[in-house]
Amino acid sequence: MDIKVEQQGQESAVAVGTNGAKRSVFDPFQFRRPGRTVYHKTFTDPAQPGEVLELSLRKADTIDMALAAAEIQRMTAKYLTGDDDMPPGPFPLVGGEAIPVSIELFSQACAIYVMQAPPEESRQPRRWAPEQLVAVSVTMPDAWSQVLRAAEEIRRAGSRAEGNSTAPLTG
Repeated sequence: MDIKVEQQGQESAVAVGTNGAKRSVFDPFQFRRPGRTVYHKTFTDPAQPGEVLELSLRKADTIDMALAAAEIQRMTAKYLTGDDDMPPGPFPLVGGEAIPVSIELFSQACAIYVMQAPPEESRQPRRWAPEQLVAVSVTMPDAWSQVLRAAEEIRRAGSRAEGNSTAPLTG
């Protein structure tokens, strides 16, 4: 279908198809991003008695997935493969010990990293960095398993229509 612009204003234009039908051409820069439900969740682990991991998570959208991919690439180059200019460096010690890391572990941490709601929508005191989330996976393994299950539940729940609200994660 060929479309030509008949007239153009500041906010929209009118397109005319080959069949003569007119329709509005919208300006996507004027749209607001769709709202996403924020799930506030706390996680504990017997390995770290008295410590609580608080996360405010929401379903990752396509922008988040692209940011996660970039973070995975950054971490992989920094800690596993190096790049043209530098060899890989050591991952920060966790509890004074070197830990084995992998792309799969980075993928999990980066997925959770981008699912964290921004501060204005969050109840958590801070946003955890991917490296910190890797450390959590090692020092709080039961809690980390719970985080991954919660993320999967949010992914499934997010496939339904959502409003711009906050709700506790159930289950």
